[in-house]
Amino acid sequence: EHRVAVNIIKKLTKQQKALKLHRYKPTQMEMKEIIDKHRFKSNDKANCTKIGDELGIDPETAKRWIQKLGLSDYAFNPKHLK
Repeated sequence: EHRVAVNIIKKLTKQQKALKLHRYKPTQMEMKEIIDKHRFKSNDKANCTKIGDELGIDPETAKRWIQKLGLSDYAFNPKHLK
């Protein structure tokens, strides 16, 4: 029972953080940090599913936010990093 309660608290804390971020879209620099934190190890492309989880949004919405911030090339073109 204690473990379940702790998991619920962790989940609610993550949701609270996500709500704060969702109200205010991340800036370009904040989004770059999030993208760098959630890249695939095999091909260095951004993992929109993980980015969406962190922001509390759908992966497609995360992809649109990346595009609106002009970070598509940064997120999805690993050759750009080298």
